[in-house]
Amino acid sequence: RTLAVTLECAGNGRKFLEPPVPGEQWGLGAVGTAEWTGASLHSLLGRESRPSLTEVLFCGADQGVPKDLGKRISYERSLPVEVALGDDVLVAYAMNGGPIPPEHGGPLRLVVPSWYGMASVKWLARITVLARPFSGFFQKDRYVIDGRPLREIEPRAVITSPADGADVGGGSLEIRGYAWSGHAPIQRVELSDSRAKSLGSATLRGATTPYAWREFGLAVSLEPGEHALVARATDAAGKAQPLQPRWNALGYANNAVRPTRIRVTS
Repeated sequence: RTLAVTLECAGNGRKFLEPPVPGEQWGLGAVGTAEWTGASLHSLLGRESRPSLTEVLFCGADQGVPKDLGKRISYERSLPVEVALGDDVLVAYAMNGGPIPPEHGGPLRLVVPSWYGMASVKWLARITVLARPFSGFFQKDRYVIDGRPLREIEPRAVITSPADGADVGGGSLEIRGYAWSGHAPIQRVELSDSRAKSLGSATLRGATTPYAWREFGLAVSLEPGEHALVARATDAAGKAQPLQPRWNALGYANNAVRPTRIRVTS
């Protein structure tokens, strides 16, 4: 089974939170889309009704010593049985038609479409079915906001052209980028600039797929001077990017809109 899936780190956008929070200071680059090939988990475990089972636990081969835990542990995450045994949760062995590179979790990794990347356990070493919820460090102490576990990716649009800080010539300019959401397909991307003016809705390009980002683009004419361009995504479930960041202590899921600042020359 092969699926195009966008995976985004839960900490993408962390560096923009104020006051600052600990953790890798990701800007907007901790995201990517690939074609993943593998076996659906339910084809390996079966879907027989087992009322006593609540979760499936995935253990990676990587280990480390979290600073505030003080002992060596493996990276482990669980999924509710009903999610884990869905059609599209994969034990993947190929990425873009070739073996999965080690830096992307090969030779085997889990791929959980629509969820933040922490669920897609890399270097998969062991799968265990559980009768009670897992309470490990990376399940209960990390990847939570106010005690609530992270799940689906929140909607986001990112302008990739023009680049932030670019000088661009006058006349027609095409604004391009990508938008994605783990809740539903992207429905629209609205563009505006710093002069409080709507630039209109971008054209969504390419086919709609359940789990991959959509490219967007819009040709505009801007007056000479400084501009801050903003793209705001809304998905088919009606969820839109917030205009202001939602601060949390570990810096997760900051999908607030971000300006791309450019200077238009005459």
